[in-house]
Amino acid sequence: MTPLPSPLRAMRHVLGLGLRRLRRKPIRWVQVELTNHCNYRCRFCPQSRWRQQASGAPYNRAKGYMDFDLYRRIIDEANQVALGVNFSFFGEPMMHPRFLDCMEYLNGRNPALRVVMNTNLSLATQEIFTKLIEIRLDNLRLSIDAATPETYETVRPGGRPVDLAGREVDGNRFEAVCRKAEWWFSLCEHTPTRHVFTVNSCNRHEVKAFVERWLPLLGENDAVLTKSVLSYGGKVFDDLVRPNPCNVWDAGGLTVDWAGNVSPCNLDTNMDLAIGNVEQSTLKTLRESPRYRELRRASNKGDIAACWACVDANDWRRNLVFRRGDCVSEDAFYIHD
Repeated sequence: MTPLPSPLRAMRHVLGLGLRRLRRKPIRWVQVELTNHCNYRCRFCPQSRWRQQASGAPYNRAKGYMDFDLYRRIIDEANQVALGVNFSFFGEPMMHPRFLDCMEYLNGRNPALRVVMNTNLSLATQEIFTKLIEIRLDNLRLSIDAATPETYETVRPGGRPVDLAGREVDGNRFEAVCRKAEWWFSLCEHTPTRHVFTVNSCNRHEVKAFVERWLPLLGENDAVLTKSVLSYGGKVFDDLVRPNPCNVWDAGGLTVDWAGNVSPCNLDTNMDLAIGNVEQSTLKTLRESPRYRELRRASNKGDIAACWACVDANDWRRNLVFRRGDCVSEDAFYIHD
């Protein structure tokens, strides 16, 4: 794909926003794992339990980085068959050694393809933020998940963050990451952003304080989301996990791990439900394959052993969304109890 000049990219992007609602695609979204390496060991993420046996649901998948040619192949196909791409799954995307090249390649994407990204912000720099604005990322999803340094160290232990210039920070990890988020929100042209707070038993007491801190800084297209902790198929344990029926098949997406393996489940940590690999097939072919239909039938019957420990699936019932100008009531947060 050959990138277009900036004014033409902007025009195509605006037109693409309308086209998304008019076009039917066989795949709603493709979750792309640039890497499953992460510099954090968050309490509510399977990364903190990698290679630890967990009630018959281990997370021991090999770690690596997506090959750049494989990445380009996935994006090229997603342009044709998907409504959107989400850079997430079980790693920090910015750890990929060719992260900026991966972002630059998106300049030539179909403007109707919605692109979002999840990050812990630790490795974000001014250069990276500038690139995300340049490529017209549709939504950036930040995760800080604490309102104080003490709670941040409890729920998000791990490596040292860097500052906006890329220098490693020796002091307070929490405040260093918050300063970058504050700088990002201060930019008039910043990408629409979802500031996520994953509520678990160790930070639930700070939900209100978190929302109150960040609401005044939001732009008109930003939001704070407080969401419930998930078990990721029995790999994460927390008192706030609640039973919830599986909705993976209704979501209509595919997850591609760093090695090209494809699963219909966005919570399939170990890729136990893999339906094939994009090195040997296409996303559309895999989505329409007998293997996909077979797994769906088995899942609906409760016949998949890998799913037996997944009691909550994508439990979005208790998620709360706050936007600039909203009133923050104490009563609102009882939904997370």
